[in-house]
Amino acid sequence: MKQQRLAEEGDRELFKDLVGGVESVGPPGAIDNMVPETTEDFKKFSEKLCEKFASLEGSDHFQDFVANFIEILCRDQLNVATLKKVKQNAEAFHSAKLKDEKAKGKAASAKAANTKKASLKSGRANDHMSLAGGGYDDMDDFM
Repeated sequence: MKQQRLAEEGDRELFKDLVGGVESVGPPGAIDNMVPETTEDFKKFSEKLCEKFASLEGSDHFQDFVANFIEILCRDQLNVATLKKVKQNAEAFHSAKLKDEKAKGKAASAKAANTKKASLKSGRANDHMSLAGGGYDDMDDFM
């Protein structure tokens, strides 16, 4: 429990650093220097955040970071109405991604089924002992 709380506090500090809780020196268009006030400013800020997240996407820790980041936002910063919108969008994206994964899985399995594999046919027609007559018959061992 204590370890989780420490991790959450660390994530909050990362969020504050990312959003501008710490003064930094950088280019004027950098995320750290942005203080959005209008709808247009927030759109630009959103684009910059998306670019930053896209650059971090290859990291092994990215998925965990995003999960913690969203958890902190939902718990601490969002009101109920906004949280409801986020929930609906997340569920819609989840369903769409599941359908895509299932379609990819079915396409891969159908492709594998379409490739013919060599097979060995066995049966009485290929049994040379039965063709020779008087050969071994399974029914001879019956009682």
